[in-house]
Order: sequence, then C-alpha cells, then structure tokens
Amino acid sequence: MTNNIKFIEIKDLERKWEIEGYPFYFVAQDKQLYHIIYEDKIKLCKLIVKGYSKGYILDSKFITLTKLRTLLRPNIRS
Repeated sequence: MTNNIKFIEIKDLERKWEIEGYPFYFVAQDKQLYHIIYEDKIKLCKLIVKGYSKGYILDSKFITLTKLRTLLRPNIRS
C-alpha cells in the first residue's frame, strides 16, 4: 500500500490569508487553501460539495465557504 499524498514545498508559496482558529491552514497567493503537514511540507486542500454546500474539511470538520470567509484574516507576517 503506497501513500500517494503529494507535498508542496512551503517556500514556493506566499501566505496571503490566515484562518482564525486553524493555525495550520492558510490561503496562498494562488487563492488555494493549504494545510501545513510538516515545517517545510504542505498539502493542497480539495474543495468538497456536501449536499448543496461547498466547503473544505479543516481539522476533521466541514466548513462551508460562507463560514470560511468570515474566518479569513490578512497575513501580517508578510
């Protein structure tokens, strides 16, 4: 059984938005949501449709896009 998770180098992306309450997730300059797995490795999160709602799984919890937008904060570290 192989692990087919593709990791991306974190140095290749610029963080634009932080997600309040979810410190290991961020939105990059390419407008994609990423999950930090290790200090230097990240994973792209996939958009999910559940019923009639679109959203992402963050820490094993489904968060709709409407709720996610209220949690976004600009990255002050860049």
